[in-house]
Amino acid sequence: MAAHNESEEPHIDKIYTNTFGEDFGDEEHSLVVPETARMNHDCRSNAMYYFDQERLVHYTHGSRRIYAGEEITITYIDPLQTRLKRREAIKRSWGFDCSCSLCSAANDFIRESNRRVTETIKFTNILNEVVSRNETERKAARSYVPDALEMVDLFVSLYGQERLHASIADGYRLAALASAILGNERRAVKWAMKAVATGLIHDGPDDEEVLDMRLLLAPRQHWSWAVNV
Repeated sequence: MAAHNESEEPHIDKIYTNTFGEDFGDEEHSLVVPETARMNHDCRSNAMYYFDQERLVHYTHGSRRIYAGEEITITYIDPLQTRLKRREAIKRSWGFDCSCSLCSAANDFIRESNRRVTETIKFTNILNEVVSRNETERKAARSYVPDALEMVDLFVSLYGQERLHASIADGYRLAALASAILGNERRAVKWAMKAVATGLIHDGPDDEEVLDMRLLLAPRQHWSWAVNV
């Protein structure tokens, strides 16, 4: 394992560069997981990971089909950012210039990717208000309600178009909650099922959001049912 900073304590630099942060109670700890730490970064990775605190196991799963001979990659950063912000984050924290297939694509392709990312972020912010547990925030978002179901479909589609396989569980969760809040049972169940399936390998079976999506498989018993109709 390598370090990206040069200092008088290279072993400490290696730890900072290659460990994974995990909260135990109110304190953050650094986990040393050599197998996963050796995986290279890709802004559109084909694998994702989570740490099971009860079993003390660090799981890594494929986020899509991985073909024979294809490198297994993870993302070191939040992938839902424009190219400039992703590259700045990588350079700042890991000291290299990202040259993944997305960051090194042709300018026209990068512009289109940036547009999709910007749209996805915009829809994320709107839908977060629509599904908020705060009644004031939900009321502020009521102007979006008539078009919200169509927005949900486009929102999830953008995740797929942008190849955000490693974080699509977040998109499915938001889509499921929005559908339930708008009183559409069929869509709520559809997206909740996908959120559970992807959440199990993204966050693990004991994750609070995965458990919440399991509850949403029966939308009419969920807190969100039709509260913004």
